[in-house]
Amino acid sequence: PFIDAVHLGVTGAPRGHANFDRTKKNASEFFLEEFRQGFNTEWMKNKNIIMGSDRLHSVLSDQFVDGLMETFPWHDSRYYLKGSDNLVTVVVMYRSSRVEQIKSLWAASSDDDFSEWIRSLKSFDDLDSFRIAEKFHRKGAAIEVVDVDYIMKSKQNLSHYVICNVLHARCNHRGLVDGENAEPTVPLLATRGNSTDFEEAKLEDMSAALRDYECSFNFLRTSNRTMFHPESLKSQILQCNGSKGTDISRKSFNDNMRNIVGT
Repeated sequence: PFIDAVHLGVTGAPRGHANFDRTKKNASEFFLEEFRQGFNTEWMKNKNIIMGSDRLHSVLSDQFVDGLMETFPWHDSRYYLKGSDNLVTVVVMYRSSRVEQIKSLWAASSDDDFSEWIRSLKSFDDLDSFRIAEKFHRKGAAIEVVDVDYIMKSKQNLSHYVICNVLHARCNHRGLVDGENAEPTVPLLATRGNSTDFEEAKLEDMSAALRDYECSFNFLRTSNRTMFHPESLKSQILQCNGSKGTDISRKSFNDNMRNIVGT
């Protein structure tokens, strides 16, 4: 409800609906106020606010980021609550094996054969790991990029890794929250298999296109408020083949991927 409420709050009536029923708009305003009050209450108790959603790709815009940030307690003009957008940390779950990220998205979203699924995509925005992070970075947020493949290869638990290494909670020598036990995170594909009916060369070309696109995000290279887990991930992401610092739009990225996939 929160993501939908923020999205509706900044976009207003859906396009093409001049006589839009205000019921949804009123509901979004109600939910936003409920969340604001909840955030304010917990913030005054000196607690952190943690949120996550798979829906950010579908609603991403500068307006949405502004609207989401404005729900935080220090933006509520009714109260004097200390804080700033510099206190916000955005955690990016990144697959250093770009081919595996493509496959895992397929495994999570479709029962079709890989070739049928990849050719049916209207866009490749769900593979875009850093566009959301860039928008939050421009608002002053810190960015932490966690290599999920590293977590799985080292047989750690992803949730506990983030809690211990990003949120800096008290953890034991095994990298788990004190008093807790957890199984290592395993790939989603483990239950489905790793083979596809798609040409391996095209998968590698898609991986290369993704890496070129990611090299266009200068904040990954220059910001002192961008951290990588493990630290070696930074040099791996920024191994650029002539595209370093080149501005590649999301549309160009989608066009490049579409040309590789074909019909």
